[in-house]
Amino acid sequence: MDIVPQLIANSIIAGAIYMMVALGFNLIYGTVKFFDIGYGALTTVGGYVVFLLYKKLGLDLSLSIALGVLFAGFIGYLVNALVYKKLRDRKASSMVLLVASLGVLTVLQAIVAMIFSSQFQTLSIGGASKVYEIWEPL
Repeated sequence: MDIVPQLIANSIIAGAIYMMVALGFNLIYGTVKFFDIGYGALTTVGGYVVFLLYKKLGLDLSLSIALGVLFAGFIGYLVNALVYKKLRDRKASSMVLLVASLGVLTVLQAIVAMIFSSQFQTLSIGGASKVYEIWEPL
């Protein structure tokens, strides 16, 4: 029965991550009125930048996270300026913007796969893993 508290904790953590990404989609849709599929790839780019800076280059974790967020924001700005703004200036429909965002998703995924490979990557913090007791059985 020790696995049940761990499953509950993992579910809460995963749900919180999904909630943050969903809020991002909601903010984008509420602002620009189209569903930007490429946003998911931008979160992936930010995560892989953190992975590169922290695990491969040995930077501090807090600095790596800050730089990852800034880099993802910069890439998002570039995508908006080079793709979406030009389409909006031409009065493109929401369907055209959706297809363009699918192209952005494909391009960003391909770039990440070329740089980091398509294999699963892990980011561990510190040498030894810490164990946190959330619920101790009676």
